[in-house]
Amino acid sequence: MTILTIVRKNLTKRGLSTSLTILSVTVGVALVLAVSTIQRQTEDAYRQTSVGYDLILAAKGSPMQSTLNTIYHLEQSTGVVPYALYEAALADPRVEQVYPIYVGDSYRGIRVIGTSAAFLRFGEPVKGRSFTFAEGGPFQGVFQVVLGSEAARRSGLALGDTLVIAHGLTEPDPSAERLDHDHLPVVVVGILAPTGTAHDRVMFTSFKTTAALHMPEHQHGEADPADITVTQLDAVLVRMKNPQAALQAAGVINYPTPDNPFMRMQMARDPYFAFKTEIMAVIPAQQISNLLSIVGNAERVLSWVSRFVVIIALLSVLIGLYNTMEGRRRDLAIFRTLGARRSTLLGVMMLESSAIVAIGSLIGVIGSHLIVAAIAPSLLDSAGIVIRAWEHDSSSWIVILALMSTGVLIGTVPGIKAYRNDPVQHLASL
Repeated sequence: MTILTIVRKNLTKRGLSTSLTILSVTVGVALVLAVSTIQRQTEDAYRQTSVGYDLILAAKGSPMQSTLNTIYHLEQSTGVVPYALYEAALADPRVEQVYPIYVGDSYRGIRVIGTSAAFLRFGEPVKGRSFTFAEGGPFQGVFQVVLGSEAARRSGLALGDTLVIAHGLTEPDPSAERLDHDHLPVVVVGILAPTGTAHDRVMFTSFKTTAALHMPEHQHGEADPADITVTQLDAVLVRMKNPQAALQAAGVINYPTPDNPFMRMQMARDPYFAFKTEIMAVIPAQQISNLLSIVGNAERVLSWVSRFVVIIALLSVLIGLYNTMEGRRRDLAIFRTLGARRSTLLGVMMLESSAIVAIGSLIGVIGSHLIVAAIAPSLLDSAGIVIRAWEHDSSSWIVILALMSTGVLIGTVPGIKAYRNDPVQHLASL
């Protein structure tokens, strides 16, 4: 009989106890890996989608709310800003790219973002990577729409389909009156490839389209693109040529005008000075850092709770094996009289412990991905975060290796007790 056969028979002999111990390890491992995966991908998602913009110019209000609304397509707009602000940013020599943002409409609960075609051509949803199209291309004019990958999946729309945009950011209650812009339908001209960001779950159209939908003169018929006049936006996203220019512009907008006439005159030359009483300048990187610190506190609590569960699970392995030693004294004594070495008994206990931890860890890995897959849709809907299951990183393997090593060490405690057993004394007492 080989040592592996002995280990298998010992584990199956105590089937219920072994199964419960494996289950405790499974739960602990699943929680640790699931929390780690969600934490890592959440931080990546929030950091990646902020890198393409140095400034958000928006109506005065909460900087965090403006960041969530314009970059992560959550929350409400803080208000409107004059269209002239966008024109001023376009003319600013310090600016590399500028994108208008017009929100307020949706299609079956999917947000419709009014912006420029330049946003889809030059915007970076992830650092160093532009938008790419799975089908079609960017809108070329008004009354055309481009779908994010998740928006296309959820809506079931395809290239060439026509849809009617509704007023409001969420799907209205069935009993409520719908405010559809059915007088000006739009057509799908492109579907974006997945980016792994909040942009996947929205639709994009020209800001002139969203403006036309709300113009009284177009409420009862088709709109001539040449007649569409945009007077206001919800925000302006700005990418500066250098970070110092962003800080300079933010200072002009956010800080009070100094009493010193010379300094006031210098500040008045800034293209955004004329709008400072109406707007605020938000630096997305700062807000993302604040957001991650808030989210991180909750994630750390969950992380420690999951680690505590793992510790309890490992202790249950130790206690389970140690408590069986009294009932296995006769078996161990017989093994010794049949010629088994003390080191063999030690190896049996260590292998049993390792087997329990290994099986629990393997099932726990699968369980962690199932947890992530189950949570991912709600995170996408509520926070705009794209979380993917079945993706491994080095930290997951480190956790598994650490658990396996711990499993071996745990087996040494009851193993040493078995090692020290005197077979003659135990057989004589039977």
